[in-house]
Amino acid sequence: MKKIFLAAAVALSSAMVQVQALAQDDTLYMGLQYSLLGSEIDTQAGGDDGEADAMNLIAGYRIDENWAVEVLLGTMINDPRENGNLDVELKTVFGISGVYRWPLTEQLNVFGKLGVGHVELDDNANRSADGTDIIYGAGVAYDLTEDFGLTAEYMIYPDAEFDSATEGYDVEMTAVNLGFYLRF
Repeated sequence: MKKIFLAAAVALSSAMVQVQALAQDDTLYMGLQYSLLGSEIDTQAGGDDGEADAMNLIAGYRIDENWAVEVLLGTMINDPRENGNLDVELKTVFGISGVYRWPLTEQLNVFGKLGVGHVELDDNANRSADGTDIIYGAGVAYDLTEDFGLTAEYMIYPDAEFDSATEGYDVEMTAVNLGFYLRF
């Protein structure tokens, strides 16, 4: 899965560089985020919580000063830190969102995101799950230069449901994402 993520990152980077010649007024941007994923696992026997680290690739198109459309592609980068007996791992997260930015100062903005996302998970019993639903979140962006900035955001990802003969459970996922972006 990490090879697929790397290939997608290279392809997206290549496409962004090729499109850069067409871009005017910093309408395209691309970023990389470290993501601390939190998972709340509900089972018939109780629940568990877990955390894991992930990496997200972000690509966006600014429609105007305040509105943008953004694509997210992410995958887990290490084994989860678990608090219980279940080991749930993120395979991929994909999403597309509308983003609205409210400028607080010339360099500092707050933003909200709303869109649709898809998650794929595995557990330590070789079961798979996925879920597609609304994704949403909020954060802050700070422009260090005209073309480079930092972001911090809190996101809610779709729930994923595992079904098996002996037990069904679902996973609620949230993320704290810290990253940077470049405008083209």
